[in-house]
Amino acid sequence: MKKIDYTTAGFLVATTLVSVTVVPAYLYFNSYYISIVIFAILFGLATNLSITAGYHRMYSHKAYDASNWVKWVYLLIGAAAFQGSALKWSSDHRRH
Repeated sequence: MKKIDYTTAGFLVATTLVSVTVVPAYLYFNSYYISIVIFAILFGLATNLSITAGYHRMYSHKAYDASNWVKWVYLLIGAAAFQGSALKWSSDHRRH
């Protein structure tokens, strides 16, 4: 039986609960700017791309190589996705 990383599991459960309860309530009772919504969508797309193209394809499977500045961007934005370091993510993925 595999060990459960309770810190990561707790964070994922908590952020999901906040996303589906607190955020809609806040938006209902307060005004918001469309620029914030656009930023949130673009940031979500950027973190997904960094995890998919960077952590998964480039670091885990070594499917391609990129220039240093692209690697830096993947690492920076990928870290903002709260998925852990690229090294830990890649090693966990390769193990599974």
